[in-house]
Amino acid sequence: MINEYCTQKIEPRDSLYINYTVKYWRNSGGGFHYWGNMEELYWINNDDIKPYVSAVFYGKDKKKMVFWLGEKMPNAFTRKHYRPDGDTTKDRLIPLGWVNFDYCITPMIGFRDSINQPWTISTLPGINASGNFSKEMADRAMAQFCFIDFKNLENHYVTQGGPHKGVIIWKKNGYNVQDTDFFEKCPLWEKDTVGADGLYPFQEHTAKEQWRDYDGGGSHALNVIWIFIIPK
Repeated sequence: MINEYCTQKIEPRDSLYINYTVKYWRNSGGGFHYWGNMEELYWINNDDIKPYVSAVFYGKDKKKMVFWLGEKMPNAFTRKHYRPDGDTTKDRLIPLGWVNFDYCITPMIGFRDSINQPWTISTLPGINASGNFSKEMADRAMAQFCFIDFKNLENHYVTQGGPHKGVIIWKKNGYNVQDTDFFEKCPLWEKDTVGADGLYPFQEHTAKEQWRDYDGGGSHALNVIWIFIIPK
């Protein structure tokens, strides 16, 4: 699936913008959800965390995109000890001594009104896959999620009209990322003009959780919808 669908290349300026943004989230201490200041929790320097874009999917006019945002980070020790058995050698990002790096990866979604404007980016609801021993393992988790599972995932939407106008519902995405009509017909691209001042559903804040073991990569990933309003 990866070789079949991951055929686009990210534009250099987009790559620079994304790398700058995620580093800002880390270093400012204000990064949402997955991108807090790791230096506060682990014996690690934020500059040792290397972001990368593993795959990108642009809409036809390049005003919409989905990309896989990965981070290669040292398998650092925690600043505090948590294990009840007192084995401090396992107080790490991945509690395995032979693992040198954790490849954490998150699907992201972005939009802009013009190709000359910077992107507004947010998480694509809803998975963050961590605990991967290699980039290939992380990519397999993303492929399973984006190419197979995403169309059946339910997300939070506000009914835009009719007798149930303003009612919050859960509705399936209906499309996977590689589908031809994803950027045009997926409900994620239907703006909420009722209660959220023209925001897309993925910019609104809600949560729905379930655990899922992505056996394609072997990583135990939290399949969670966390949708955040990202300032422009």
